[in-house]
Amino acid sequence: MKTTALLLFMAVFMAAPVLSMAQTNPVPKGYKLKKEEDYKKYEADVLKCIEWYDNTPLNKYPAIRKEVEAFLMAWHQGSPTVTIVFGEMAVKCVEENPTLLLTYMNGWTKFVLQGGDDEANTAGALLAALEHTITTYSNPSIGFEKSKQLDKLQKARDKGTLKGMAEKEASQYVKK
Repeated sequence: MKTTALLLFMAVFMAAPVLSMAQTNPVPKGYKLKKEEDYKKYEADVLKCIEWYDNTPLNKYPAIRKEVEAFLMAWHQGSPTVTIVFGEMAVKCVEENPTLLLTYMNGWTKFVLQGGDDEANTAGALLAALEHTITTYSNPSIGFEKSKQLDKLQKARDKGTLKGMAEKEASQYVKK
């Protein structure tokens, strides 16, 4: 009896990581992003994937991370409602640490999907994307490599000058 109970306990214990990984995958099964209306119906899933991506260490769940990255990149690239601008500050961060590309895109997207207008308020979207990137980067449990550029932007945020920097940069992209 003890052997049976021990084997049952070990089987459950060994299966737990597999079961929990399956439960944590936020990517919608069988998603299709072909028509404009497809993007709208996945907006809630995009926000769930951003949340998962922002809170999961880079070295955890690599298979799920790849699925989340693929879904988010496909959605970002085809979305008719979100137009992400990569200004000089973002480009410098991504050049230094390419892992931050999706984090920046996620911040911009989150701004728009939560009610922001990136066309009317490019500075607001840019600021939201930069702050999102800084916040995610600053979380030591995520495991991003050090970035001099992001450390500089973090200091600007802490001094209260990041908003002005974002407004100045965004003014270059506003349609006149």
